[in-house]
Amino acid sequence: MLDTVREVVSKYRIESNLETSDRIKIQISYSGGMDSSCLLNLILKLKSELNLDIYLTYVNYNTSPYSNNVQAHMMSLPETIFKNIKSVNVDAHENFESKARLIRYDFLSLIEKENDIDLTFTAHHYDDQIETIAMNFINGSDFVSMLGIRFELGKIRRPLLKFDKNSIKAYVKNNSVSYFSDPSNNDYVFKRNKVRKCIIPFLKKDQFLFNKIKNIHKKSIAMFKQAKKDIDISIDRYIVEKNSLYTVVDCEWFNIYDNLYFKLFFQSLLKKITGIKNYKANKKFWNQLRNFILKSKAGSKFKLLNKYYVQKDRGVIILYNPVDIDNLNSKRIQIKDCSVKWGIGRIFLTYKEDYIPMDKSKCFIDKKIIDNGVYLRSWIYGDKVELSDGFHKKVSDIFIDNKIPLFKKNTYPIIENSEGSILWIPGLFINNLLLGENRSILIDWSE
Repeated sequence: MLDTVREVVSKYRIESNLETSDRIKIQISYSGGMDSSCLLNLILKLKSELNLDIYLTYVNYNTSPYSNNVQAHMMSLPETIFKNIKSVNVDAHENFESKARLIRYDFLSLIEKENDIDLTFTAHHYDDQIETIAMNFINGSDFVSMLGIRFELGKIRRPLLKFDKNSIKAYVKNNSVSYFSDPSNNDYVFKRNKVRKCIIPFLKKDQFLFNKIKNIHKKSIAMFKQAKKDIDISIDRYIVEKNSLYTVVDCEWFNIYDNLYFKLFFQSLLKKITGIKNYKANKKFWNQLRNFILKSKAGSKFKLLNKYYVQKDRGVIILYNPVDIDNLNSKRIQIKDCSVKWGIGRIFLTYKEDYIPMDKSKCFIDKKIIDNGVYLRSWIYGDKVELSDGFHKKVSDIFIDNKIPLFKKNTYPIIENSEGSILWIPGLFINNLLLGENRSILIDWSE
């Protein structure tokens, strides 16, 4: 066991390009029971060797005197261990297991963020794995759920997962590890206890059924790997446009995949676009997101569980961070350098001896106008341009005429003079009346 824990930490150090002198922050999900006490003992043995900072995190559910005894014991541990405790009350008759798990992992995630934790260890072992797979099998779960408990998920690692309960008991006995016995483990109100006490002993005696469960688990792993591989190969086909501000994705694939594959596809999409790994959300969230994409009108928005949004457009969705768009929309930049970066592109200024009449894709302008001030900004609701006949036209109508997507109009560059009159909208409009006579400067826009 000690070697396995050492290997997990060492692997992380190598993958993160950390020096041996760099400290690694390890958070342990602690319950006071045999398993987490065993894990704490292992980590303490490796603390100096691997240069570790230990964060012990405990949720006191206040279910019995046991809960407070564990908390008191935890506080008596050496001061070199950073302790985090959350006290809650959960009704034992209202899906306690599910609510307790959600509270626990939310708290672990909070401590991760507040303390910049490197790895979070939980003490799940092989017997827990068999119990989980058996429970999911009974519930008729899909092949992703039949993967059971994963060894690695985000920052979470489960170094004891390949060891059975008897191995942990032997370690605890041989190393005189103190622990508490949770009386709720004998309460048949909880489904997992029923499975552990009644079904698992029967499964272990019936080799055929036991092997059947294990084979389903192996097949589920193979199916999951193949599904992820297929999705990773196909995902680029559906990305219509990708830049520093947003990503446009074809909606076709949403009709191809069922809810399960939709979740896998969207997780892979988020990982590719934002770097977020293993985006976690409940079943209700994924159903709501899929229904939004399939049924909502163009312009509708859906907030993900972090800073990103999904916006529906004609036949596509756009993933973006509204903060990036707001930052862009708040800028009005004077064009005076040879090259100016803005949004998803760049403006170039080039001196030309001879004016060459061109279409709306490029703009030649008098140097005097540049000297007086030419500015780059995004579209503002109500913007109008002056036409050659003296009439005006809304910029929004120009966007519609040119079939500019609803979302893209918020990032489209608008070039105006010092008086606020629009001179040029790349590729869409040019006001030759305001560009001067000696047009020796070429303004070019490139995405």
